[in-house]
Amino acid sequence: MDCVFCKIVNGDIPSSKIYEDDIVIAFLDINPDSLGHTLIIPKHHYRDLDDIDDKTLIYIVNIAKMLKKRIKEKLDISKAKL
Repeated sequence: MDCVFCKIVNGDIPSSKIYEDDIVIAFLDINPDSLGHTLIIPKHHYRDLDDIDDKTLIYIVNIAKMLKKRIKEKLDISKAKL
């Protein structure tokens, strides 16, 4: 499979991981639009958003909320910048 995200999950492409568990991996974007720009992807390959089950989508959103708080604290970013 020629999926860049699968290659990141498998460790074939290096990434700056900031979070990982059995379901998702989160890493800093290589071309960030803002300070702390982070991508969160499921470890299981999905063709597109419609293929992801609701339980996984909810999990990703919860991880995003948790990481947003951590990134904001670590980088001392004001609410206006996020």
